[in-house]
Amino acid sequence: MADYENTTDVLIATAQCQDQWKHRGSGKGVCNLYGTTRYPHIVYGSPDNVTEYKGARDHASLLAFAKAHVGQPGSDGTPCDPDAPNTTAPLGFELMPEQGWWANYTRVSRGSNGSVAQCAAACEEHGMECAGFHVWKPCVIGDCYVFLGGLESFSAHDGAFAYRRPEHEITI
Repeated sequence: MADYENTTDVLIATAQCQDQWKHRGSGKGVCNLYGTTRYPHIVYGSPDNVTEYKGARDHASLLAFAKAHVGQPGSDGTPCDPDAPNTTAPLGFELMPEQGWWANYTRVSRGSNGSVAQCAAACEEHGMECAGFHVWKPCVIGDCYVFLGGLESFSAHDGAFAYRRPEHEITI
């Protein structure tokens, strides 16, 4: 998928199981490994534990699925840097003036060194019900917390980058 071609921490690949004459293709070993018997056969997950994708095959559906499961496509190919994570507010959100979080969270764990962009995508899955989110130490721990329905009782904590939708009020 071209949307992810500059993303260094996500692999989206193809395997040619057979050529146009139905001879063994260069990717036949991969096809055998994942039990490909029909085309297109889409799997996702870690290489040793894949799940077959059963959703719609149009570009919009595939892109929405990828954003929900691996985060936003990288715009410049820069990997998530634990020493200097990108904490720029994603479109539609504003960065809180100090690091911290709100009391009323619903945890959506992205884990594995998650980024601000990945957590923003998790928030966007809930539409406007998601009032904001915070990422605990982006690119290092990367735990993602989303806040549904409102924002209450913000408290300062170093390492937690918090973002809110400007249209949501904060209750103190």
